[in-house]
Amino acid sequence: MALAVITKFTDFYRVTSLQTIARSKQFHRSNKIRLYKTLTKPLLCYGSVTWTLTQTSEQKLNTFERKILRRIYGPTHEGGCWRPRWNNELYSLYKEPNIVEDIKIRRIEWAGRITRMEEERIPKKVLNGNFHATRPVGRPRTRWADVVQRDALQLLGLRGWRRRAGNGDEWRRLVREAKARKGL
Repeated sequence: MALAVITKFTDFYRVTSLQTIARSKQFHRSNKIRLYKTLTKPLLCYGSVTWTLTQTSEQKLNTFERKILRRIYGPTHEGGCWRPRWNNELYSLYKEPNIVEDIKIRRIEWAGRITRMEEERIPKKVLNGNFHATRPVGRPRTRWADVVQRDALQLLGLRGWRRRAGNGDEWRRLVREAKARKGL
């Protein structure tokens, strides 16, 4: 699901005038970054709280973001020749966490909301439901709850996220602290 969305969005970005704006010398760099933050990134991240990102889709998202940032910031002149900016240079200029970390924080926020919902709400039923009587042969697909567990351990440093998410004030405080650490 996530790979299909990423592929379609990169095609959309390529054919629209956003690519020409990112390369244009007529727009100031801060305006290009503002366009990226307010137009491109929200469109790409729409519905991303429901994705189970694999390593491949995370790499594609980060690659796409760096591609846009390279167009916005342009190459650097060093030692008499031009070279593309390195990844760490891009992120030091951008001063924001990458798109995957942003998606992970949003997913943790959404997981807290779902946990506190009433039992009859559809997202809560989907989270707690068991819809397969038998599982197919092979490695099991990654479940959304497993991804949230991994994100909660990585970003919040806690196990047992469902129990902690039940307390809304504490959960919001934990998410705010994680955002502050990541610079969101």
